Amino acid sequence: MLRAGKASSATLGYVTPYKSQAKLINAFLQDIEPASDIIAATVHKFQGAERDIMIFDTVDTKPQSKPGLLLTNENSDRLVNVAVTRSKGKFIMLSDESFAQQRVPKERALWKLVNHFNENQKVYQPQEFLKEVIQHPKLIWYHPSNSSQLKKDLYQARQQILLCIPYASLVPQEIRDMLNSFKGELTVLTREPTEVRIDGAHVISSPVPMSLLIIDESTIWINMPYGGKNEAFMAARIESKLGAKQLIRSIDFTEDKTRNQETKMYIETNKPQYSLSNYLRSWDRCESCQHMREVEITKKGKVRFICYYCGKTSGATRLLMEKYLNYVHAVCKACKQPMNVDYDENKGVYACCRSCKKEVLPRDLL
Repeated sequence: MLRAGKASSATLGYVTPYKSQAKLINAFLQDIEPASDIIAATVHKFQGAERDIMIFDTVDTKPQSKPGLLLTNENSDRLVNVAVTRSKGKFIMLSDESFAQQRVPKERALWKLVNHFNENQKVYQPQEFLKEVIQHPKLIWYHPSNSSQLKKDLYQARQQILLCIPYASLVPQEIRDMLNSFKGELTVLTREPTEVRIDGAHVISSPVPMSLLIIDESTIWINMPYGGKNEAFMAARIESKLGAKQLIRSIDFTEDKTRNQETKMYIETNKPQYSLSNYLRSWDRCESCQHMREVEITKKGKVRFICYYCGKTSGATRLLMEKYLNYVHAVCKACKQPMNVDYDENKGVYACCRSCKKEVLPRDLL
C-alpha cells in the first residue's frame, strides 16, 4: 500500500467490509505515514467517493470456518459492487482465494469476482508481490526464520509483553527462555495453555489466536514467533502505538470457559498429557481429502472438526471417541472402571462411567 501511494500522484483508497479493520489501518497510517492522503474506510462509508487506486481487503480467512455475513448474504453483492466501482483506475483485491472459493456461495458477487480474476490470470501469490514491497523504517518485512531483531526487541522490553500464539509448544526454546527471564507483565493467549511453562505469565486459554506479539504497547510482530501448523511465508515488524492499542482493544481476553478443567479429574489415563487435541493432530484426517483437521467449540458448546483444505466440517462421532478412550486407556478416576461412550440428543457423543455415572463431554478432553 505504501508503494502504491508513493508511485505517483494518484490517489489511493483502502476499503474493507469491517469497521474494526478500517480503524486498525487508519491507526497504522497515522503512525507510519501521517502526511499521506490515503483514505481507509468501510465500504459503506466509501459510497459516493472515488480514488484512482482502490484496495479492497476482504479480511476473512482461516481459522474462521466461513466468511462473515457481510460477504455471504444477499446484501453482500451491493457491498462488493460499491467496492469495485469506487476505483477510477486500478482495482486491487486482497483475499484468500481458496477460502473464498470454497466458503462463499457461487451465486454471490464475491465468488464471481474471485473467479473473474482467476479466469483472466490476474491472481498473484504473496511470494510474488511481497518481493516488490518497499521497506519502511516503521514497517519492515522479515523471513520468519530471521529472529535477530525479535531477540533485540525482547531484550529491550521493559513493561509489557502480549503474546498470542496458536500452539505454544512451537515457540523456539531460545525465545521461550527470553520470555521466562522477562521481569515485566507477560500475557499469553494460546490454544495450549499447559505448554506455556513460563514463570509468572498470565496464561489465557484462547480457541483461535493468531501469531501476534506486542511489546510495550508500541512494537508489533506478526507471525514471529510463529505458532501455526503451516509454514509462514513472511513476518512483519510494525512500530505503531496507535496500532498496538487498536489491536489490544480487539483481542478477546475472556478465558475459554468451555474447557472445564474440573471435569478432567473424572478421567485417568496412561498418557496424562495426551489430550483429545493431541490425538486428533496425530491420528485424525479429513474423510474427503485426508488433510489434518482443526477443532473448534461451537456457541452451543459442542466440538466441531474443520478441514481448512476442503472446507468439510463434522461433529465428534462415537467411533472417534471410542478410539481415543481406548488409545489412552481412559478409566474413571474414582472407581477405576473403563470409560464408555454414550450419546444424547442434546449433549451429543460423550464419555461416561457406568458405575459412578460421571460424564465427560468431548470439549472437556481437548
